[in-house]
Amino acid sequence: MEPARWEFLVVSSDIAAYKTITRSLGKNNPVVDYTSGIATAKAFIERRKIDGIFLDMELEGALDLVKGIRQGGSNRNSVVFACVHPAEEASRLLNAGVNFVLYKPLLPNAVLDALNSASPLITAERKRYLRYQLMVPVMIKLREEEQKAITANVSRGGMAVRCHHVYEPGSPIQFTFDVPGAEIQGRGEVAWANTEGFMGIKFYLLGEQNKQALSSWLDKQGPRLG
Repeated sequence: MEPARWEFLVVSSDIAAYKTITRSLGKNNPVVDYTSGIATAKAFIERRKIDGIFLDMELEGALDLVKGIRQGGSNRNSVVFACVHPAEEASRLLNAGVNFVLYKPLLPNAVLDALNSASPLITAERKRYLRYQLMVPVMIKLREEEQKAITANVSRGGMAVRCHHVYEPGSPIQFTFDVPGAEIQGRGEVAWANTEGFMGIKFYLLGEQNKQALSSWLDKQGPRLG
């Protein structure tokens, strides 16, 4: 199976910066999306899984967007490249959640160096979200209510399950399921639910031994859903 192409979002009204970024990204053949507005970028980030975000920090609301990304859902670990004026203090942006600072006017070599440095972060995050189409019995519990479910797919960061009764997104749950040689127990949060009896569950508390057992098991599985 061909690996899924990386996806980047460029948020900038600086055409010269945009052209430099897209030329540099083009060598790796990713999907590149573009917007010049913070509001549009926020809406896009809320509905898509994005590997990297190039953000012009001179746009009004740019720093708030970074904070929102880090407090958000599936993109909270996306790599953020801040494009800034040379007088900008890098430490302030790094403390706010930016991963890399690129000074204007952007130079292709600087963009490529940042991309190369970001590659391990993107690869690790992709691996965490890589889904495997697996059907495994799982017990889920919300407060005192327990029910049996079956997984539709599983990743290192969560799972989709089919059950008799779905819960509201944001509901905190406990879950238990077995993999060869280990019982996986943890806590999670309902990320989404539909009327067909499916829920997406995001893991947020999983012991180190459970993480290792789950990762080892998934490495042996397939097919992947990407």
